[in-house]
Amino acid sequence: ETNSAPSMNITCTLRLMRLLIKYGTCLQSQFNALIATDSIKSWKLIIPQLFSRLNQPASYARDIIWEILAKIARESPKNVIYEIVVGCNSPKTSAESKLLLERMAAQLSAKDAQMLLNIKKMIEEMEKITVLWEEKWINKIAMLQFDATERLQRFEKELSRMKSTSSSDVEQGSKALSDVYDAILLPVVVSIRDLIKETIDNGSHTPHEDWFQNSFGGRIRQAFTALEKPTNWKNYRQGWDCFQKLHRELMKETAKLRILKLSQLSPYLAQIKGTDIPIPGIQDPNDECTIDSFVEEIITLPTKTRPKKVNLKGSDNKIYPFLFKGLEDLHLDERVMQLLSTVNNLVEGDMNGCEAGMKARVFAVIPISDHSGMIQWVQDATPLFALYKRWQQRENAAMIMTAAEKQVPEKHSNVITRPTEMFMEKISSALKREGLPVTASRRKWPKEVLKNVFLELESETPNDLLSKEVWCNSTTAQDWWRRACSLARSMAVMSVIGYIIGLGDRHLDNTMVDFGSGEVVHIDFNVCFEKGKRLRVPELVPFRLTQNMVHALGLTGPDGIFKIAAEQVLSVLQRHKEVLVTLLDAFVYDPLFDWSTEVEENQKKQMMDLQANFGLLSNRLGKGS
Repeated sequence: ETNSAPSMNITCTLRLMRLLIKYGTCLQSQFNALIATDSIKSWKLIIPQLFSRLNQPASYARDIIWEILAKIARESPKNVIYEIVVGCNSPKTSAESKLLLERMAAQLSAKDAQMLLNIKKMIEEMEKITVLWEEKWINKIAMLQFDATERLQRFEKELSRMKSTSSSDVEQGSKALSDVYDAILLPVVVSIRDLIKETIDNGSHTPHEDWFQNSFGGRIRQAFTALEKPTNWKNYRQGWDCFQKLHRELMKETAKLRILKLSQLSPYLAQIKGTDIPIPGIQDPNDECTIDSFVEEIITLPTKTRPKKVNLKGSDNKIYPFLFKGLEDLHLDERVMQLLSTVNNLVEGDMNGCEAGMKARVFAVIPISDHSGMIQWVQDATPLFALYKRWQQRENAAMIMTAAEKQVPEKHSNVITRPTEMFMEKISSALKREGLPVTASRRKWPKEVLKNVFLELESETPNDLLSKEVWCNSTTAQDWWRRACSLARSMAVMSVIGYIIGLGDRHLDNTMVDFGSGEVVHIDFNVCFEKGKRLRVPELVPFRLTQNMVHALGLTGPDGIFKIAAEQVLSVLQRHKEVLVTLLDAFVYDPLFDWSTEVEENQKKQMMDLQANFGLLSNRLGKGS
């Protein structure tokens, strides 16, 4: 074991686990002997798979897996304690698994009850700051936007139909009209009501929640009343219009990079000091560093899920930065990190794997609930979007200076146009020329128009932003060559892995570069396993290789170092496909929270739609029309 490569240890432990699942009852004596004498070192490499198999129907196999995890918990609690607490709290954990997890928690509590209580309380508080109330409302209104608009249009048609059959009912705001409205808008109303109960009706427990309650609580209740029971059928959209206005205001409030105070978000976390809670994500068994305190300043990034950068101060006086992310199940990111680590070990074991950059950058991912978690902050990495934004700022400043020198009226503002705004401006003009409204379904947009708009935007943007940045960060020609080769190889590794696991959502904020080493760093693996192909605007490319990335590959483009590295990685993965398939096999037995939630929400919505349709049918039959 001590001399084996990690990839070989993973292969062996996964095969043993497969034997245990299939033939455990017949091999009881062998497995009992193995568990009694075996070290936990190899089993620690597949901890996520062990937890996913706790719901195994075969009792003997389940007991052995529990014994392995309990042994890890006794000897190295920091490796499993977060997983145990999250599993115990999750409503998605099966009754059998929860019972076993509670036994493990009791074992840890007997050893150090205070530490377990501290971790439970800390996780509870971290969940609160991961997604703030205003962010929950932004997400909810945005999610309902398309559905609410469709339902209001549907009610408009029913309103017109009823006007033509019985004008007196419409004028008096009849019960029939109210029933039709209630039936059609039911899913939207229920969804809004649930969030009201979760937030403003639940009472505020922090200064930040007090601020939200005072600033927006009354308006939300008024908007909901208008949405639930319109008083005037001529203005039945008033309630939803109020929510849209609220959404715009909240977006404006959160669109910029915000610096918040921890004492406002969680007074409990702000005051903790000198805890015995292990720093999450540290793999070194000899590192016993614990959380000393939380740094007061929290930075909220202005991206879709508004993640928070939180700094933990360790007992070694070092700062450990993490990204707290909500509205997503990070179990998938955790598994992908495990996969990337395994691929790195496999490539390293290959004779060609020692070349600089021939690896995927990995970082710790720690789920703290079914829909939130902590991600180790990637130091010294710059998002590709930052390069584009800097170029925009330079261009804007140059235009303003030129206008000032020529003493002409300034036509350029300090406000930089967002890429989506540039795209919509061009696509609107192009669609008008084709005689199509911009409100037309994207499925109806002509491909030739989209292609021309893309080519126009491409021609207006320099293709050497990335390559120049690599060059400017290099001190010598040799240094530049090392970074350029590392960039090409790491780009190839992640492109191949991304293609195999169906990775999508590779926008410029999710693709980063460490210009010190030249390595490409990918973050956010939520859109995985071809999920991108099922989006409203499907992602069809196997991986991102756009003009700036191609230019950074040098004279040979993708046919040089990139191609050689991609072929090498692909051949390594093909030779070891059993390891990778077995690693991902856990998804079959432990469906991700996002997937199961999506199914449940769709079923709930379908049931309410069915009720709405029955209501409309009943109304029409009653009216005899």
